[in-house]
Amino acid sequence: MTDASIIALYLKRSEQAIAESQNAYGRYCYRVAEGILNDVSDSEESVNDTWLAAWDSIPPTLPQSLRAYLGTLTRRTKPSQFVVYLPDELYEKVLQLMTSCGFASVQEFLETSLSGIVEDASKSEMV
Repeated sequence: MTDASIIALYLKRSEQAIAESQNAYGRYCYRVAEGILNDVSDSEESVNDTWLAAWDSIPPTLPQSLRAYLGTLTRRTKPSQFVVYLPDELYEKVLQLMTSCGFASVQEFLETSLSGIVEDASKSEMV
């Protein structure tokens, strides 16, 4: 099925659009996610998030290249999907440092830190 046909399915709000996207670009999106996450289950979850993001964004977005668009959505994996494994001693030191800076949890630290990055990126895109 062509990109135009798949996009037409999205515009009609047909759930077949997701199935056709997966048939056409599922392996590609999985390879993109695997290259970032290096984990099978996280990559599968990321690709599933890609289909939801495509469903939510088409329309109003009308991508010229569906492959490129889906690849971009896949690359925008949520930070919560990245898992960092630290040795217990190092984790304890990092946790102590964050709490001494006034953060109640790792989640609060990440949300606060990442929100500044997202805001800065949004401002630079406006220019």
